[in-house]
Amino acid sequence: MPISDVRKDGNWIVVYDDRGKEIRRTGGYKMDVVGVTGSFFVVDEGGVWIVTYDEQCKSIARMGGRNKTVRGASGNTFTVEDGPWFVTYDRRCKELARRGKGGSASAKRAKDLGSIQQSARTIVETGKSVAAIPAKGCGLLIALISAAFFAIKGCLSTSDHSNLSTPQQSVSSGNAGTTVLAYASAPESKRAVPVAEPTAPLTPFYQSSTGQTFSVIGIAAGDTLNVRNGPSATNGVTIQLPNGYGSITVVGSPVMNNGTEWVNIRFRDGSGWVNRQYLRADSE
Repeated sequence: MPISDVRKDGNWIVVYDDRGKEIRRTGGYKMDVVGVTGSFFVVDEGGVWIVTYDEQCKSIARMGGRNKTVRGASGNTFTVEDGPWFVTYDRRCKELARRGKGGSASAKRAKDLGSIQQSARTIVETGKSVAAIPAKGCGLLIALISAAFFAIKGCLSTSDHSNLSTPQQSVSSGNAGTTVLAYASAPESKRAVPVAEPTAPLTPFYQSSTGQTFSVIGIAAGDTLNVRNGPSATNGVTIQLPNGYGSITVVGSPVMNNGTEWVNIRFRDGSGWVNRQYLRADSE
């Protein structure tokens, strides 16, 4: 039965059909209805989670909602404001597309800021100068100083094994709006094909302060490795890396989730979480 309206009634969320008759209700404490379509509705749960529900108030999917604002829903999609991006998701919280605020100019500024942050980390960690740093006005200079501060802070906290999280920076868009980092001959956005679990014990991973780097391995031809915004297969995909992509550093300790070991990585085009079995030390 199509959804006509969804309203907050005290501590309840109530779904109505096109005749104004109640279809179903569910507890709505600390929840806000932020988007409604004919087939699903979107709820913000305390600013922590964004959750989609069907007309029977059954949860369809959820994703992290910190620092994100749902701007509306239509048809089978809803749009979220996430930092410098407007991101479109389907009802299963799968990212379909993203665009910079204000169009291509804002997207370019976001890309420049990502280059500045990466350059600052390189300066702090290696002590080497960087030949090409975008420097267009005082705004970017301030961003460089800020990025350097946080990079220094991260290097000094090598004893802290808590999970780190930094803003994701996208540099190019593939199919379904997911950024794909690939060589000229690599195909566009596809999911990585799992390979057999390793039979030997996992070797220890090194933090980036040691200078150890890693490369992507074990990805079938025509596929890519998903980089997610959290240590779980349910977290959103932000970037995809091709087999052989290198110069990756690992930060902090691995996180076990449902039998999968996830590691927080940094690389020249961004950062995120990946399945540890698809990385190999460059020194091996």
